[in-house]
Amino acid sequence: MTALWEYLRPFAPNFPAPGPTVEDAYTFIYPDKKFVNGKVEVLMSKLHQLAKQFAAQITKTLFDTPETLRLAQFFLNRDLPNRAAPILEKLRSEQSKHSIHDVRYWGARFLTEQQTHQLDTIRQDNHAHESLSETIRALHHGYLALALELLNNLFFSRRKSNVEDSFAELMANGIPASLAITDLETEPVLRLLSKGFEFVRSPENHDLASIESVLEDLQNNAAFLPRHVSRTLFAYLRNHCTWCYNHGETAYASVLMSLYKSGLQSGLLFEDSGQIQARLCSIWCKPVW
Repeated sequence: MTALWEYLRPFAPNFPAPGPTVEDAYTFIYPDKKFVNGKVEVLMSKLHQLAKQFAAQITKTLFDTPETLRLAQFFLNRDLPNRAAPILEKLRSEQSKHSIHDVRYWGARFLTEQQTHQLDTIRQDNHAHESLSETIRALHHGYLALALELLNNLFFSRRKSNVEDSFAELMANGIPASLAITDLETEPVLRLLSKGFEFVRSPENHDLASIESVLEDLQNNAAFLPRHVSRTLFAYLRNHCTWCYNHGETAYASVLMSLYKSGLQSGLLFEDSGQIQARLCSIWCKPVW
């Protein structure tokens, strides 16, 4: 199997045509032996299984528990708080330096604060309620960030196609109350996601001034936003401007050009592959909502 891997590796990752043949692989793996149909396929199947296991090990999901947190939990579960304490203290210190407070950040923060509360409880710390309050706060912020991202995507999609969103509408009705108990001035991700929420749910309520306000907020807080959030919010603004422009409101043209310029300068008009977004070539020709 090692020989098969060594044979295939130079062709990765794109395997350009015509690519390796089974016969050539067999000759490389079993020199001076007669070709036996199916022998390489057996090795290939085993290699494929190993590759899937390897991919599962190295691929992180949104709510992965960091190894350090798993270690701290190991010590806490065995009533060894003094071993867990420095791990959690270091994690909290590192998290306090993070500038982007997105869903992944709040998920890690929730797990860390939850374990800190467990640590305080084991130690019978009189301030255990403080870590519990931080745990609840992180849970709230993480839920709100994820809910806004998902709702925004859904409501944006329904501008172009019929979407069954009765449950989402019920869920969205509770968003304003959740936002009301959040300090949005100190949380640019949540603040701008909430502005995107207002845009995609009720675009008719937004004029040129509101677009310029959101654009300014986006530009001023670019360093505090995940790339995918910035790209999505810029798309909302561009689509809104295009819709208005295609309905005769030519005053939106200058703002739309500013959005394109900003998107090009920041790289937000490009896909992760480096290619410019295909839909942009026809955006002036027809409304996208």
